[in-house]
Amino acid sequence: MIPAMLPPPTLLKVFEFAADVFEMRPALFATAMFVGKFIQFLVCALITIFYGPQLVHGLTGIAKRHAVLTWSVFGLLLVIVGIWFSRKAKESRSPRTDLRTDQSLSADEWPVSVGQLKKGKLYV
Repeated sequence: MIPAMLPPPTLLKVFEFAADVFEMRPALFATAMFVGKFIQFLVCALITIFYGPQLVHGLTGIAKRHAVLTWSVFGLLLVIVGIWFSRKAKESRSPRTDLRTDQSLSADEWPVSVGQLKKGKLYV
């Protein structure tokens, strides 16, 4: 139940694998995961209900007081994402020199011959 209440970056697959390794009953595991997630979302909902309006008001006030910094950080993130996308696009357009233009192999380039395959002389 505790792993189900951990924050989202927690890898639940590790706990699912452990439950399988230690032969935990599926119904008990599903119940524990349900109860854990229920508690997690209940706590998040209660925090949002009680502190949501103050948080929204406080964050908008901070954004208004520091508008230049907010827009600067947003602009910097846009520039970084733009540079990353342009580099990826440039890499995908550049021709690869390690590939042949014709993807077919000549008869002497084949690793085995058809005769070896038919006679069963292929040893790996």
